[in-house]
Amino acid sequence: MSNDDLHAAGPRLLVLTGVENSGKTTLARALATQTNTPLIEEAARQHPDVLAGQVTPATLQELLEIFHCRVHQARNAHPNAPWIICDTGPMVLNIWAQVAFGSSACAALAALETLRIDQYVLCRTLKMWRPDPLRSLPDLHDRRALENNYVEQLKGWVKNNQRLGSTRGLLDLPHHLSIEQRIGLVLAQL
Repeated sequence: MSNDDLHAAGPRLLVLTGVENSGKTTLARALATQTNTPLIEEAARQHPDVLAGQVTPATLQELLEIFHCRVHQARNAHPNAPWIICDTGPMVLNIWAQVAFGSSACAALAALETLRIDQYVLCRTLKMWRPDPLRSLPDLHDRRALENNYVEQLKGWVKNNQRLGSTRGLLDLPHHLSIEQRIGLVLAQL
């Protein structure tokens, strides 16, 4: 897939990001339902390597390619939709690579530069732990420490976009808000 495909006109991308146990999937599904907009589900939830606990740099690269393909397909299938909502994106893969393999083991960081993401929503980790087969950080302090990586990468993304004169934005959702309050804040930004 070419970068031209990823920069193509069409629906804007709203990407939910953040550490595990932050309500990204719940919020993404609720937003897509409430606004009747296309949703790109998190590919890792169905990937056999992830489900088997055997993630490699190649797995993360494949997840990135799946994400790009789904964005392209959604933009083609819904050219008149105002938004496409993404349950996670390249930033999650980049941070996953850094934590699991000690570096940006896949091209996810480069994708942050080439993929037109119009709005990031940072979902802060929730205090109450909800077990999930894909989650590995039940300790709140561990999740908050990892969350700092997201904050730093998002600051860089915003700074780069401001330098380029872009109007793309970032919405930082506090952890204490209910799902209804989170939906309200995101809808107010759209």
